[in-house]
Amino acid sequence: MSMLLPYGLEYNFHKSSQYTAELLLPLAGAEVYAATPKKERAEKAIAYIRKMNQDLYDATGGRHARCLKEVVDASGTAMIPVEKLPEIARTAMGDAVQFYNPEDLDYNDFMMVLESAWEGAPLDRKRVKKG
Repeated sequence: MSMLLPYGLEYNFHKSSQYTAELLLPLAGAEVYAATPKKERAEKAIAYIRKMNQDLYDATGGRHARCLKEVVDASGTAMIPVEKLPEIARTAMGDAVQFYNPEDLDYNDFMMVLESAWEGAPLDRKRVKKG
């Protein structure tokens, strides 16, 4: 689910951007890392991950989904209709792995992330609660 990674990084940006910034080195190389101001590295790392997803989409002729609405079965039928997002959010709330997330999430937080990931739009980090 590489398409979800940028959303998780954006959601947790206020708590873990220093770690996200370090991803830029293996993603973009030493030259780009050194040339990027420290305060911009996390944003650039997220942009590189999105670019990698776009590159995979292009290389596979659109078979690698960039967002949840592009996940389709062999016949082209959407596998994650927008109407299923509330059910997915409720299921995610019961997943114990969320306790390892740097920021707490409630139903509305899961929906916000899922709606952005479904559309393929960057997360509006102003809406992220900061606990």
